[in-house]
Amino acid sequence: MPSDSLRLYAAFSTGKGDQFDVLVDGKLRSLTAKDGYTWVAGKLADKAIAVTPAGPALAIADAGDFDRNQPFTVSTWVKTARAGNIGAMFARMDTAANQHRGWDFWMENDKVGMHIINRWPDDALKVTTKQALQPNRWYHVLASYDGSGKAAGVRVYIDGAAQPVDVFTDKLKNTIRAKVPLKVGQRQVGERLKDAALQDVRIYGRALNSARGGAARPNAACPGAAGDTRGEAVGKGSR
Repeated sequence: MPSDSLRLYAAFSTGKGDQFDVLVDGKLRSLTAKDGYTWVAGKLADKAIAVTPAGPALAIADAGDFDRNQPFTVSTWVKTARAGNIGAMFARMDTAANQHRGWDFWMENDKVGMHIINRWPDDALKVTTKQALQPNRWYHVLASYDGSGKAAGVRVYIDGAAQPVDVFTDKLKNTIRAKVPLKVGQRQVGERLKDAALQDVRIYGRALNSARGGAARPNAACPGAAGDTRGEAVGKGSR
């Protein structure tokens, strides 16, 4: 994948301990989360993280802080342990008491999608793929949002292929800025994607697409990267 406009990168491939290195706006930092994740066999490297059913979540206060009119892209490699998964791969989303304001990279009954919300469900958008992921298999999943405030501005890709989606609501009008951190494997409170394995988590400050596939290879721009070459900028005429 490209490295320009890369706002967050987490390889999740070191395979030991409870310390996790991430890049936030190009700056390396280490995070700690005891008991919230385990190490399992990976896709692009020997190890990946798996989200435990309970425990603390990795929280990054200054990552994923976008507003309604700002394009962004989220992606990861993911493998689920069973069918029927519901939860967030990662999210910057407030609690129900604050109307779920924010966004998430979502899985619902094994279908991949996004919520982008000011106030749920009256000022929000939600899409999910028609295709469901199968358990015990790695997939590269990517969702991009073009800043239009419309469900049509969300694209979802599985293994580089654009997916038809179901639109559940398309009423977003106001800000989505949430005063909570980004969390990995869940929303602010709950909605953990239990036992799902994650690797090569990325957030970009622009809309990408996955029309151009590529073989997985390290990305020298990201220390310890396990990245691949999927993704290119969305431009005029690409719709």
